[in-house]
Amino acid sequence: MKKLLLFGFLIFSFFSYSQLNYEVDNVLYLEAPIKVITSYKEKLNKNGSRTVNPKNSKIFLDDGYRYKVISIDTTNKITTLEAINFKWKLSGSSLRKSYNSIIYEVNSDDLNKYATTKIPKPSTKKEKEEGAYSIGLLTLPFKARPVRSEGGGTGNLEFDTEFNLSSTLNIRLTEIQKASFNLQLGAGIGSVGLNKNNANSLPDEEPQDVTTLTGLTGIMLQYKKVQFGLYAGVDYINNQKTFDWQSNGNIWFGVGIGYQIFNLQFSEQNGNSQVGGD
Repeated sequence: MKKLLLFGFLIFSFFSYSQLNYEVDNVLYLEAPIKVITSYKEKLNKNGSRTVNPKNSKIFLDDGYRYKVISIDTTNKITTLEAINFKWKLSGSSLRKSYNSIIYEVNSDDLNKYATTKIPKPSTKKEKEEGAYSIGLLTLPFKARPVRSEGGGTGNLEFDTEFNLSSTLNIRLTEIQKASFNLQLGAGIGSVGLNKNNANSLPDEEPQDVTTLTGLTGIMLQYKKVQFGLYAGVDYINNQKTFDWQSNGNIWFGVGIGYQIFNLQFSEQNGNSQVGGD
């Protein structure tokens, strides 16, 4: 009886070990480096052949990244993988050259040991720095401009609620639990209403709206998907000589509140393939 139980246990263990935990088109996360059997360029040469073990290809696949399963050869226990392309990385172009458009073949048993379909949350510095950059569109409900009083002082504020729209680069500085602090840089366009109180050379003293070119910077706090920012910037009009706008090139201040405005990340691999994004 004991021999039968032992035999059954061995059979069960064999099939459990040999059974793959992944399928074609699965995206896997490597928890440890694994040895490469061979590699080749995804793009065919002019004669229809492939470049085997191309320059910059890896001997071991790096852990901490995501790979898509292209094919599985169960007879020879070989799995073909492709890293989801890196669009941009803080570490430079070395990883792009080593992974983008290169196919890797690895041992299926090794992959079964060291890969998982469960993607862990960011926990290391390398993982957290991925996705540190994003872009978004920003519009502010108002701009507060310091204006000169009759005595020459600048203690008063003029609130401008005209149209404004800026394209903004968001740089994540640090994270504390579910909140992140971000630096933002942007440029855009807008409009401003000119009148005899803020423009010294207004033709016929008739109020009118003119287009502005904006440069801005700010600090944004994000908690989960809610964002709050404090901004400062300058506006310029292209016909300053005509209007002599008093606030041309002078600093203004603004406040912005949004919901997941800055979510177009490009420092990750394509399709959030690098841990550290949303």
